[in-house]
Amino acid sequence: MKPLSPLDLMLDTAATRHPHPDPHEHYATILDGCFAALSLFIIIAYHVSYYSWRWGYKTRGHHRVDLVGQRAREIFVRSLVFGDAGTAEANIVLQAVRNPITAESILATGTTVGATTLINIMLDSQKMEAVRQLGSADPLIGASTLFTPEFKMACAVSLSSLSFFSLAQSLRLYIHFGFFARSAAWVRKHPDEYSEETIEGMYADCCKTCLRAQTFFSLGLRFMYVFLPVIFWLLGSTYFLLGTVAVVVALYNLDHV
Repeated sequence: MKPLSPLDLMLDTAATRHPHPDPHEHYATILDGCFAALSLFIIIAYHVSYYSWRWGYKTRGHHRVDLVGQRAREIFVRSLVFGDAGTAEANIVLQAVRNPITAESILATGTTVGATTLINIMLDSQKMEAVRQLGSADPLIGASTLFTPEFKMACAVSLSSLSFFSLAQSLRLYIHFGFFARSAAWVRKHPDEYSEETIEGMYADCCKTCLRAQTFFSLGLRFMYVFLPVIFWLLGSTYFLLGTVAVVVALYNLDHV
């Protein structure tokens, strides 16, 4: 047998250290990135189009839920501040403000539990290995992925945290709204003590507080909706894309009345 030359030995060593990449793995990695980018694009494009001025108050025969709620809250605040409701009726009206406070408290607790659970999984090497095994079951991509399970889990934790902070801010504003509304109603009933500018200013602040609380409540829910397909992302980008499409279709039907 002819001995190998030094050049042959170098080439053989380089081939051993850097084997030729598998074409299937290469294309699967590209497909993984495309699916993730497409999923992100679908979520962003839907919300950009939904909040665009082109849609207006009424779109394709349906009303946008957020604008319906905004106008209803403006009327609600005006009736509360400038109405002639008695004490009993006013208390019933304010009970309607306590209902979202209760709902947001429950939702915020749920997001905290979800984020804590995910963090505990990330800190456990055995559980993370199980997550990696789940991700390798993707029917189109397999185990080839551009994104580590830790990155996907971090995205899920971030969405859960953003949802918590949005709901907490909405909760804070609704608590202040109760005080603003009763104070504004009191000022309106005592025009001899307060100027008209003060009355209108308190009404404007009361209305802003209520509408801002609605905005943060909506943001908290939408972060929760996006959280769902990101969890499916742990199973693979194929499931991430399918979950994103399902959530956007559901949101399209939920966002209109």
